[in-house]
Amino acid sequence: MNVTDTMDIITESISQALEKIAFLEVTPPEDESKSPDDIIVAEIGFVGHVSGRIQIASEREFVTAFAENMCGMEGLTSEQYDDALKELANITCGLVLPMLAQSQKEDFNMTVPYLTTLSPPKWQDFIAEDDTVLLEVEGRLICVKLEIHN
Repeated sequence: MNVTDTMDIITESISQALEKIAFLEVTPPEDESKSPDDIIVAEIGFVGHVSGRIQIASEREFVTAFAENMCGMEGLTSEQYDDALKELANITCGLVLPMLAQSQKEDFNMTVPYLTTLSPPKWQDFIAEDDTVLLEVEGRLICVKLEIHN
């Protein structure tokens, strides 16, 4: 699978997930040189005829806006904000896998999503990697990466 295909798959999947569960619109970024300060990364892996992982890196402000839209309320706990981002990774992966499947009967196993942080100096390296898509949601940057291993 070439880089263009994976970028199209991940863009379509993250856009669907954000629009359906949080009513947020995805657009191309206005300023790609901007580096967020407080970066959180949700990661989920999958295994099947192809294996890989999806990473969603974003500034914490995005996580707050996303979680509050998804839940329909403000003032969530930090655990609820974190769980919302893990759920976004889970849903995005669930949308990606049918596009990677060779048949409708194909099974994939997904890992439990988890969170890590990314230091601001590493942001530019992260967004420059292959198979990443930089997007803007409500004025906040997110970077989504789909890594596939055969």
